[in-house]
Amino acid sequence: MVGTDRKDAQAGIEMNVSQLASGVVDSKTYWMGRRMSALPPHSPVVALLPGFDEYILGYTERDPILDPRHARRVYSGLNLLFNPTIVIDGRIQGTWKRLIRKETVDLSLHPFKRLNQAEAHALQRAIQRYGEFLGLRAAS
Repeated sequence: MVGTDRKDAQAGIEMNVSQLASGVVDSKTYWMGRRMSALPPHSPVVALLPGFDEYILGYTERDPILDPRHARRVYSGLNLLFNPTIVIDGRIQGTWKRLIRKETVDLSLHPFKRLNQAEAHALQRAIQRYGEFLGLRAAS
């Protein structure tokens, strides 16, 4: 079955190669949509992902998106309970928790590193989008 899945994936890549870009990380090739590869480096893209998002669950090898030094902060032990993550430019850069109140959602942020000004600004925009999604005022 695994061989068939690999062949299907390779066929899908070949059929869509004109719409894809690739990158090499640790001698392994990774594929993404061209639109994602064209983002300017000075304009960080931040997403607040829930604990059980396909972005982290869809891969057994997470090193390209998560520094192994921080893996235990994202998931732990055999029960694989995943914490919600802060993703900056495709890499998991922290975790977060929420507390929903009557009119607000309070977010507790736990970045793995000190964010630069552009990243912090993009994170604030992501927090606002999250509050809008819930129909609540968001605060961190």
